[in-house]
Amino acid sequence: MAFTTWLNLGKAPTPSTPPLKVRIALSSAFSSLLIIQWAYNPPSGGIALALSLMQGTLLASTSILPLSSSVALIVIDGLTTVCSNGTGPTSTFSVLYALGLLSYMTSDRMAAMLTITMILLQVVYTGLPNGWNVDLFVFVSFIPFSVMASLVGRSLRWREDGFLRQMKLAQAEDNLRQAEFTAHAAQRMHDAVTGELSLIARMAQHHIRAGSNDIDDWRQINESVLNALDNTHKVVDSLNEWGQGVHGTTSSEMETFANRLHRVLDDNDRRINRLGFEGRSTLNIDDGPAPMSEERMTLCTGFIGELYANIIRHAKRESYEVSVVWNDSGIEITTSNALSDEELPQHGQGMKYYRREIERISGTFVTGQLNDGTWYSFAAIPPQSRGRDQQS
Repeated sequence: MAFTTWLNLGKAPTPSTPPLKVRIALSSAFSSLLIIQWAYNPPSGGIALALSLMQGTLLASTSILPLSSSVALIVIDGLTTVCSNGTGPTSTFSVLYALGLLSYMTSDRMAAMLTITMILLQVVYTGLPNGWNVDLFVFVSFIPFSVMASLVGRSLRWREDGFLRQMKLAQAEDNLRQAEFTAHAAQRMHDAVTGELSLIARMAQHHIRAGSNDIDDWRQINESVLNALDNTHKVVDSLNEWGQGVHGTTSSEMETFANRLHRVLDDNDRRINRLGFEGRSTLNIDDGPAPMSEERMTLCTGFIGELYANIIRHAKRESYEVSVVWNDSGIEITTSNALSDEELPQHGQGMKYYRREIERISGTFVTGQLNDGTWYSFAAIPPQSRGRDQQS
């Protein structure tokens, strides 16, 4: 038990054993080799017979308990060399199999230590009286076979580790594509639905205030639209929460994030321009922008979408401006527009929600109204490294 614990300390970060089918095939092959040797050189004497039976049992058990059985085979090899009378199957093939199996299950450093230990044990066996005529020639010939067995075990493990790394990389890339698709779908859903619904609700409220003859119908339309807005925001929130938990940020995603900002601004500009609004958006990215996490970038794109939705709800159609600057301090978003007299209630992703989220991550969010009635907002979203987020 102490020896197997020592082996575990040197194992790779993700220890594993060969597949069960492989272990069964290998144990069957070496067991067959032992049976053939037994037929040509049967053990004589109680000790030789007991050690041969134990060797065969341990070879078979490597398919179930590879670590413990391999360690026990090394012990049996020493007992067979020193205590046996030179009859029965040799333990050389079994101990080489055990060395290769242990090399597969441990690290490079531990495999090298095991190989050196096996060679040193052969030096000890050479100096002890034995019935196998183990001499210097046998010792020298054992060295390359020990090294080959260890290298075979390690090479198979290297191949397995490389395959697992490729699978993890492919999975990470797939998760990245899914997260980007989900974030974009959520943004498009939010932009495509809430803007038009807000416009319908504003028209309904206009008719209600004007005392239309169909005031009951307009009230029902207004309530239905507001309920649809709430449900849409809930769906968007769920999609964003799923997308945020899929993967982290890497430096290679900087260009992807920049494209997302471009896409969000362009899509929203086209959408509200079709509704009759006039204005523009600008995006400026410095040479060395601060790296932003997926969570921060999702917050930025969602906030920009809500700003455009607020423009549809509250702004006059005369003019609006949206400016996004990505620099070494993070992302700064500035908007301005003239307010309309008709306003709609705030919803789930309104300014209060984003104010709370931005301030939670030690950002800045300021809104106000100028003397000429222009409404403005300024938000600074810092990167992850700038201070610790506040507890919500």
